Amino acid sequence: MNLTALLTIGGAALLALVFGGGGMGGGGRAPRGKGLFLRSTGHAGSPDALIARCREMGVTWVMLPVIWQKTTAADIRYDGKIDQYAAALKAAGITVWIWGWPEPSKHAAFSSLMLATRARIGAAGICINAEKPWFGHNAEAADLAAAMRGQNWALSSYGGAYNFPSFPWAEFSSAPIGMPQIYDTKHNLGDGYPAKSVKKWRSLGFKTIAPTLGASSAHSPAQMVDIAERTIAVGGIGALSWWDFYHLNQSSGRRGAVAAVTIPGAEA
Repeated sequence: MNLTALLTIGGAALLALVFGGGGMGGGGRAPRGKGLFLRSTGHAGSPDALIARCREMGVTWVMLPVIWQKTTAADIRYDGKIDQYAAALKAAGITVWIWGWPEPSKHAAFSSLMLATRARIGAAGICINAEKPWFGHNAEAADLAAAMRGQNWALSSYGGAYNFPSFPWAEFSSAPIGMPQIYDTKHNLGDGYPAKSVKKWRSLGFKTIAPTLGASSAHSPAQMVDIAERTIAVGGIGALSWWDFYHLNQSSGRRGAVAAVTIPGAEA
């Protein structure tokens, strides 16, 4: 690209171009160890309080929220509030990712905001949480995936991918990292559920799998540890995360369950 072309690129877009494939984690560098999703900055308390909880649980990476797009209501945006959390987490040695919920009709605005936010705060990667609104929107899914080309990004979606064949898996499978939501909220999907989920995601083309587990009030600490151990036993899992911090912060038992989980080789 020549100098004239570079000068026509806006600041955030230029940073995304410069850092997208390398300096900020491009090329599919997955998080390692234990992570958590922060659903809202309002749940976190101060940055120091969030860091203290991370250390209590042995959490080494955090998903900060950027936007939750809505079809018939105003979008919820967090991108102006996460900067101080990102700076504090990184200073404490905790890796920062960003995540957002896109609507198909707004995917261009979504990708622009996510790329600009990643560039601004120096996030290690982008997680796209795409679920029900995306059925039948294959073209939009392909566009959104194309906008992420060269970025370090992940798809978060249904753990039981085999139950949703009409979801645009093929279009999203260019994501170098897959984050199946292996919640098993009722704890009744059987011992083989994590292995079945991971196997299906790998068959869809996701090269690296970093599952997200449940931490809601529906999960007892013992159940949380059980499903984490069964997920790790699948093999090739270097990272787990939990949805979400709000419920972990409410329960010392659930935090203790996360603290009790060890991912072999995750620090290698």
